[in-house]
Amino acid sequence: MTRVQRCVSKGAICGALLAAVSGLVQAENIEFEDGFNINKEVFEIGVNFGTLTIEDFPSEFVWTLSGTFHASEDYFIQYNYLSADIATSAFENNAAFSILDIGDDREFQHYDFLVGLNILQSEFIESPTEAALASLYLVAGVGDTKLGSEENFSYTLGLGYQVEFYEQFKLKADYRQHIFETSLISGQNSNTAIATQFTVGLSYIF
Repeated sequence: MTRVQRCVSKGAICGALLAAVSGLVQAENIEFEDGFNINKEVFEIGVNFGTLTIEDFPSEFVWTLSGTFHASEDYFIQYNYLSADIATSAFENNAAFSILDIGDDREFQHYDFLVGLNILQSEFIESPTEAALASLYLVAGVGDTKLGSEENFSYTLGLGYQVEFYEQFKLKADYRQHIFETSLISGQNSNTAIATQFTVGLSYIF
């Protein structure tokens, strides 16, 4: 294949990808043969509130912000940011580990990029012409976790359930585990820690 042919071929592929993305962004709803319309906006922003439990720390209130792009009916890409203030850990309260001190910065901060998959979907009939979607979904991805003076690469795995209402809103419940390495919890050089998050929230689709 000549250089000119390769350029033409690449241009055709890029054009097809751009057309597909443009079609997703411009899609507002899908009308089924039975006459029901299901909302198909592809962007979503949300806020969640709940609890965060880190090993050897008590459970704390946590809030999160999220932005989601729905690449298709089954797959989505999501960015999340969460923050929580942490209390004194069990090791800090133990005299044998008195040298362990996270310091004055008692904030837990985390952000991640996740890929999600809707594994079970159903429809709720809202009116004779409208249907809302509900789905159970899985998420997985990578991110960054800051605890005290440490900042570490992390993995996130999770499960959630969402229900649409009033066309452009969703109620959500999420369970997620953030896995990272730290030396602040056990007093060792490095140790794998898990922060378990359970939140409920509301998101807006546009």
